Amino acid sequence: MTVTAAPTVKDGCLTVRRKTVLSHVPGNVVVSPVGTESAFLGSTLTVSSSRHVFDLGILQGYKLLSLFRVKIWWMIPRLGRSASDVPMETQLLLLLADEESALEDEISSDCEEPATGNNCYILFLPVLDGQFRATLQGTQSNQLQFCIESGSQSPGATGNLRDIAMDSLEKYGVGIIDPENLYDFYNDYHSYLVSCGVDGVKVDVQNLIETLGSGYGGRVSLTKRYQEALEESFKEERSSKSI
Repeated sequence: MTVTAAPTVKDGCLTVRRKTVLSHVPGNVVVSPVGTESAFLGSTLTVSSSRHVFDLGILQGYKLLSLFRVKIWWMIPRLGRSASDVPMETQLLLLLADEESALEDEISSDCEEPATGNNCYILFLPVLDGQFRATLQGTQSNQLQFCIESGSQSPGATGNLRDIAMDSLEKYGVGIIDPENLYDFYNDYHSYLVSCGVDGVKVDVQNLIETLGSGYGGRVSLTKRYQEALEESFKEERSSKSI
């Protein structure tokens, strides 16, 4: 018998390699398989907004590792065993599915197939979708959630750890180059540096762009325009290098 690894949702359970990963999966959660070992996991929504948070299902009984933004410019890991251990702004979630998973005893009654089989790793990786970015987060009731948003100054920017830099930005603001003039700005700036003998530039703190997206199409759209203008400028100045 051939067992495929593609995730599926049946009877309210998300299964991977015949292991139940999530139980009590809402009816608006959809799975679109990609090949035989992966799938896009999403949700259908009826309300238009720059920020949505929706439930994926109950996650518990797995050893897990989450990588999350503790500050707007720092990511750190956290270990746990259920969705309540998954902090907001999680950008990678790795599960260890083993034969001793507590799911076999705790939620097998909710699903047709218990979590059995060989050990494997299961990866949840939030991705960009159009003008929206995505993160994962958990609740105290072990509900794993997706957060998708396009706007700036969102709760995730300061939700895990407050920082004096973010406090200052919120109080005093920060300047922004008109997106229509980005290429001219970078080209003039880098041309001047090259004329002074500078042959390399380190670009840092690009994540602050995401706090300035309001009125400019959102954080994803604005960041893309900045990066495209920056890269095009470096192509123009072939004698310079970027980091």
